[in-house]
Amino acid sequence: MSDDRFQIYLRRARAFATAAERVIEFPPARQRSLHAPTLHLIAHGYELLFKAILLKGGMDDKRLKKMGHNLSRIWVRSELEELRTVAHRCAIECCDEARRSGKYDGGFPDVPAEEFEHQIRLLSDLHSKESDFTLRYPNAMPTLIALPDPLLCILRKLIDHANQ
Repeated sequence: MSDDRFQIYLRRARAFATAAERVIEFPPARQRSLHAPTLHLIAHGYELLFKAILLKGGMDDKRLKKMGHNLSRIWVRSELEELRTVAHRCAIECCDEARRSGKYDGGFPDVPAEEFEHQIRLLSDLHSKESDFTLRYPNAMPTLIALPDPLLCILRKLIDHANQ
């Protein structure tokens, strides 16, 4: 695998994170109607980041595409063990940042790393064929999961870590 493919995937993950960031900056009244698109951007950012790491580890494009969009299935792969450790640390940092921001009325998890794992599973369900791609196509499945800000904060930090 060339370092170029890794960088291409990483740049694209950063682009999706930046797009989600811009949507989150909209006034709160508009954010609710943009919740599913925002989560879609974040979910796809995670997918590209995870796949960038797999590319860097030597996986070829053909095998990578066969992995599909199930974030949970990709996330538990041994090649992502270091990223999981970093993500758990980032979950604590991002939760603390959100708490200090004053933007939210409580509801912060006691164990941010466990909550992050739970949110990745929920995001995965909404992003994959198991839910009929709820974030892409309207269906009866609710898309209101945790606030996207902490998920985006963790994604940003993980992209930065992967780029080191």
